[in-house]
Amino acid sequence: MHPVSTLLLVIGYGLALPVALRAGSIPPRLRRLGLAGHQIGMIIAALGWAVRSNVILAVAHLVWALVAKIAISWMLARQPTERPA
Repeated sequence: MHPVSTLLLVIGYGLALPVALRAGSIPPRLRRLGLAGHQIGMIIAALGWAVRSNVILAVAHLVWALVAKIAISWMLARQPTERPA
């Protein structure tokens, strides 16, 4: 194991997993911030897998980050905007 890749994986999953597990309970005004945290975490985890020379898992993480971005952006666009009373 490469210590740098282990550090990248711990940091990346540490950012991405809590957001993914609590995605339904994130308030609407913070969903873009949650998505950004998830995206950054997945990119860092992909770098960790790339350092370990596991290109397939690195690409899978990048594809997942792209799919999540598209899906969340589509869902946010369909929701009515919150208007203060």
